[in-house]
Amino acid sequence: MRDVSEGAVRGGAGGRLRPGTRHLLEGAGMLVVGAALWLFTGGVDTPVITLRKVGVVLTFLGAGQLLYAGYGAWRGKG
Repeated sequence: MRDVSEGAVRGGAGGRLRPGTRHLLEGAGMLVVGAALWLFTGGVDTPVITLRKVGVVLTFLGAGQLLYAGYGAWRGKG
């Protein structure tokens, strides 16, 4: 019986995403999680860094990832 992860290792149809699609999903996920942290964790106290600051960083990283995915799609690399 063939292992399901075998296709992903060889690049077959084992559930791998194209790089452009992967960047798009990663960027959208980081943007949503970052915005949620930024907007809804203002009163949460953590020992080292506030969750609001983590949310700002994730929001900007997610937006950058989305721009990168859009640029790759525009250039035909995704």
